[in-house]
Amino acid sequence: MHAFVDGTPRLVLGVALLYGERPASMNDFDNAVAAGRVHEVSLAGDLPVGASGSTTVELHWREGLIARVSQVRQVSPDVQPSAASTGTDRTVVGDLVAHLTTTHPGLLVISRAAPGSRPGPDAARDR
Repeated sequence: MHAFVDGTPRLVLGVALLYGERPASMNDFDNAVAAGRVHEVSLAGDLPVGASGSTTVELHWREGLIARVSQVRQVSPDVQPSAASTGTDRTVVGDLVAHLTTTHPGLLVISRAAPGSRPGPDAARDR
């Protein structure tokens, strides 16, 4: 029994690293992509192409064994900026997938708002 109790914190830590998500800023995400530690991101809650309104989108990615999550505010071009203010550290006007693939060429962006994924222009290149 003693070995189980002593091993439990390590087991919990291992499970948290594999299954838990650690919050991160959009700057953390940008830096990880720029450093080549991230090649793929999954979006949850993004606006479909052509939709009107605003929403908070979660970005999910992995850096090695660590799962990370950040939020960005997405607004359609017809929404007034003051109506889009939230607690997120970044707001993107328009197509978030296009913004991410333009900002980070080669990044694979998987959108749950649209079927499949839309890779950036250089996603097929060797890394």
